[in-house]
Amino acid sequence: SWQGPTFGVRIHWDPAVWSVEGESNDEGYDGLQIGTPISTVFLEAYDGFAGDAEACLAAAEQEISEREGVSEVVPLTDRPLPVAADVRGEAGLFGLTAALPDGTSYRGVEYVECRTVRPGEAVLEITWQAVTQAFNEDFANVEELLAAIELPEASIAATPAAPQATPVA
Repeated sequence: SWQGPTFGVRIHWDPAVWSVEGESNDEGYDGLQIGTPISTVFLEAYDGFAGDAEACLAAAEQEISEREGVSEVVPLTDRPLPVAADVRGEAGLFGLTAALPDGTSYRGVEYVECRTVRPGEAVLEITWQAVTQAFNEDFANVEELLAAIELPEASIAATPAAPQATPVA
């Protein structure tokens, strides 16, 4: 499991499926990179976008298209997303084509989701990267992983609560 020291975002995972590939904690930034043999997930909580998840997603989409070697970025609107709609922040799924430094062509899928961690201050940016063929193969693993994200109480309190069913007596 992991908890970001600055923003308190927590997550736990199955170590038989996921392994830690990197961690970075700097002033105003908590980052974790974990992966399976066929895909990688980044969790990045940071000061930015005045906590605006929509602005975070727009910037992430622009960043993908500006990466070196990327020749095409296409929104994939006909695919399922790995986070339930009732907990998901601003999210998008993108198909991309890039030329790698060795000249080979890369076709991948990138899921990006942004959530407000501290209203007016900070966001959580979630990124899942996989080659196109791995998207369906690792979808259930990523879905389970992202369902385990816990935001600190301050951000949860700032999000309107979903209606709760009340048992009839």
